[in-house]
Amino acid sequence: MQKILKNALLFIVMAAMLLSGTVTAYAEDGVENPYIETIRGASVMGTSPVIFRDTSTGMPAYCIDYNRGIPDPTSLSGEFDPMTIFDPATYQGLEYLLLAGYPFEDGGLTSEEAQACTQLAVWCWTYETLGYGLNANNYSATSGREDVYNYFIGLMEAARNQIPPDIGIDSNDIDMTIDGDTLTGTTTVTVRNLQSGYVIDDNVLPDDIEVTGYTGNSGDILIFTAPLGYAGETVTLNNLFTGQDTRSALNLFWYDNSNPNQQRMVISYLDESTIAVASGIVLRFEELPEPEYGYIKLIKNAFESEALLEGAVFGVYRAEDDAKVCELVSGADGTAISPELPVGDYYLKELQSPENFLLSEETISVTVTANETVTITVVNHPIPEPDPTEGKIKVIKKDFDDGKFLANAVFGVYRTEDDVKVCEIETAADGTAVTPLLPMGEYYLLELKSPDTHQLSTEKYGVTVKADEVAVITITNKKITTPEPDPTEGRIKLFKKDHDNGNLLANAIFGIYRAGDDVKVGELETNSRGEATSALLPIGDYYLKELQSPNLYEISAEKHGVTVKADQTVEIPPPPPRTD
Repeated sequence: MQKILKNALLFIVMAAMLLSGTVTAYAEDGVENPYIETIRGASVMGTSPVIFRDTSTGMPAYCIDYNRGIPDPTSLSGEFDPMTIFDPATYQGLEYLLLAGYPFEDGGLTSEEAQACTQLAVWCWTYETLGYGLNANNYSATSGREDVYNYFIGLMEAARNQIPPDIGIDSNDIDMTIDGDTLTGTTTVTVRNLQSGYVIDDNVLPDDIEVTGYTGNSGDILIFTAPLGYAGETVTLNNLFTGQDTRSALNLFWYDNSNPNQQRMVISYLDESTIAVASGIVLRFEELPEPEYGYIKLIKNAFESEALLEGAVFGVYRAEDDAKVCELVSGADGTAISPELPVGDYYLKELQSPENFLLSEETISVTVTANETVTITVVNHPIPEPDPTEGKIKVIKKDFDDGKFLANAVFGVYRTEDDVKVCEIETAADGTAVTPLLPMGEYYLLELKSPDTHQLSTEKYGVTVKADEVAVITITNKKITTPEPDPTEGRIKLFKKDHDNGNLLANAIFGIYRAGDDVKVGELETNSRGEATSALLPIGDYYLKELQSPNLYEISAEKHGVTVKADQTVEIPPPPPRTD
């Protein structure tokens, strides 16, 4: 059977909304018709009312119609909509009474006492609103048990004054202000009587808005952070915060009986998954300030003469990220003015100098201020006339045999009179290199680095630098050649093995001795493969003698005779004869 009929659901949701601002309520389906049992209640204020309980859940059940018979547990037919039975003030007061009573609140009484008081309060409320039931004025405090009477009167006041349970989630809307490159704001979340605190619904929160400071407890100070793209907007986040409480409209179920003479009932149902309260928040984002602008004016003139120069090109760059924002080109009056630039720090760098003037290497810092034009004067030096007492040296580097041009040869240029090196030059792909201007006089060139495939020349190449001339000198290099092997030499290759299993042994050291005069001419040390090969040795007779044995092996005293043959490698021990 469905848990809540259509009309009942309408009533319950409406009632829940009356409890605390915006309220949403959800509960699981599948609540079965209860089986009611009768319990003799505790004595309160001089009376012991009969009380009831749902045997399937243990929750209390309350009679509504005092003028009808005690309910038959088998006669409960399903939920009904109280709105169709009672006037709004009656059922609203009844609901608030029940939500303030047992099992939601017990006033410090025993469960039996609290339920008995709640049942009496229900009958007293129907008496006051419908004319049947019990008169609350007939009850008074028992000496020493004033707490029972106070609890009872509190329930009546909740009904009379239409006082909802104090549950909810409170938070203030946020003014999001600019903080660097983000918008930020804070709010404090206060939770009232929610057993499980509150949660933030990630499905409501936009992905690009971040919330920090969340613990789920009352008093959380939440910090919202959003990108500047939200500037000037207002964003409403409905039902961003949700919380759980045992007291909501969905915790009350109104049951009818098939027998119209039997009591109708209301039964509490505690559902820990019920979302009883939801609360939203509004984010109001500060607008971005209107950007402020200024200008840069460039004045370009010549050194000393202060003549205004046309055709200078400057790049204008933001200091914070080196981004070029524009270029300035000086006109016929030697000036240039930038377009509108946001206030901030910039720098200028000359990209092209005026004709016949040297390019400036200076980086010029400038700060643009609001509604002002910052004027910068930059001076250029004229390109100097060539010194008639200076000249240059040009080197042409070639292969000695085939005359091909050679790159990557490095030469030092030295003054002859005092051997002072005045510069270095390196030949390019065309085999040439040219010095800067040098005072006329006597110099020599010395090769410091030859091309990789050629021999280094050790010769000093004298040259005379003449005024306003280029002295050309051609220098050749011979290729690096590999000498042919000496046909009168050979090698010895040694294999070191275990005597028993034939395993190859590393770290054995042998001396190589000439057989004719016992002179040691070399050493061999076996590698991880048990091998060692000698350098080239003149042909003739030799012997090998072990100087150091491998670890855990005895040193051998045997002399191993061997004859070195021309252009051959003799193996010891000799390889086994071929069988093919």
